[in-house]
Amino acid sequence: MGISFGTIYWITRLDAILGFFICLLFFGIVSAIITTLIIAMNDEFIEKLRIIVISWIVVLILSVFAVLTPSSKEFAACIAIPKIVNNEHVVNIADKSMNIIELKAQEWIDDLTKKKDEKKDK
Repeated sequence: MGISFGTIYWITRLDAILGFFICLLFFGIVSAIITTLIIAMNDEFIEKLRIIVISWIVVLILSVFAVLTPSSKEFAACIAIPKIVNNEHVVNIADKSMNIIELKAQEWIDDLTKKKDEKKDK
């Protein structure tokens, strides 16, 4: 699966969608609290309990949307990291790099031991 224009577009829009859900959540919480307080002050609290429950359910649903909507960076990481990890060329580069590092480290160790032996001989 390649990355198309549509995929890139929606990756860039995710932060805006997440911000929208967070704003809705904020206004939902504020309106639910205000509704609860106004209705609690009236004598018809029990009759209006359904409105309070519905407003808090809406807040809960908006909370779930806000939590489950990834940011654009998170979504891009979800696409890019598996492609990088599963790419054989990247794995080969890492293996070759480790081999080079091990060889160079062994050369340094050999040079240090030669220098140490030369100092002992003097």
